Amino acid sequence: MNQEKINSILFDATNDADLLISEIPSIDLYLEQIIRLISDKSAQGSEIFSERVPTKTMVNNYSKAELISPLKGKTYNKEQIIQILLTNSAKNTLSIAEIKSIMDCIYKNGEGATENLYKLYEDYIRIKETNRALAQSDAESLIAKGNLSTEDPLDAILLCLALSSLADYFKCMSKALLNKTVSEVFPPENPANEKEREVIEEDKKAAKKARKAAEKAAKKSAEESSEDFSQDVLLENNPDDRCEE
Repeated sequence: MNQEKINSILFDATNDADLLISEIPSIDLYLEQIIRLISDKSAQGSEIFSERVPTKTMVNNYSKAELISPLKGKTYNKEQIIQILLTNSAKNTLSIAEIKSIMDCIYKNGEGATENLYKLYEDYIRIKETNRALAQSDAESLIAKGNLSTEDPLDAILLCLALSSLADYFKCMSKALLNKTVSEVFPPENPANEKEREVIEEDKKAAKKARKAAEKAAKKSAEESSEDFSQDVLLENNPDDRCEE
C-alpha cells in the first residue's frame, strides 16, 4: 500500500460522528426514535462505525445494569439519552462495571448531577475532536520512527501490532486512573466499620438458620400430629381394629 492509501485507512478508522447536545431533542423519545437518531448521525461518519449503533437489547441491558436512570413509562428524556450515548461509546474500552462506577461518581451528590452530566458529555465530544487528529498523528509517527515501509506487507502488519500495543497502553492508563478516582470518591470503609458489618452479617445468617430450623421442627410436629389424628379417626371408624383388653 502506498502512503495515500494508508492515510485514507487511518482517516476512515477515526471518522466517527457523535450527536451533539444541541442535536438531541428536548422532548421525550421512544427507544426506536433514539436508535434512528443515533443511526442517522452515525451514517455521517465512516461505515465501520455503523456497527456500533446500539440496539434495543443493548439499551435494555444498560438499563438492567443501572447505567440509565429509571424510566417513567416507555420514553427516554434528554438526560437518559446522554447516558445511553456515553455508555455506548465507553463500552468499547471499559467494562459495564467500570462505566457504572463513572455514573456513580457523576451522581454521587445528586444535586447538580444532570448539569454535570451535560457538561461532561459536551467536553467529551470536544476532546474526541482533538483525539481524532491525535490518533492519526500517532500512527504516522509510528511509521516514521519505526522506519516502516508502506509498501511492505510485513511492515503493515507490524504497524497493526504497534497500534494495538499503543491502544492497550491507553486502555490500561484509563482503567488505572478510573480505579484511583473511584477509590477517592468512594473511600473504602475503615477496618472497624468493616468488622462491625461482618458481625452483623454473621448475626443475620445465624438468625436465618435458627428460623429455618424452627420452621422445620414446627412442620415436623404438625405432620406427626396429623398422623396421630388420622390413626384415631381410623380406629373410631373401625372399632374391631382396637386391641381387646
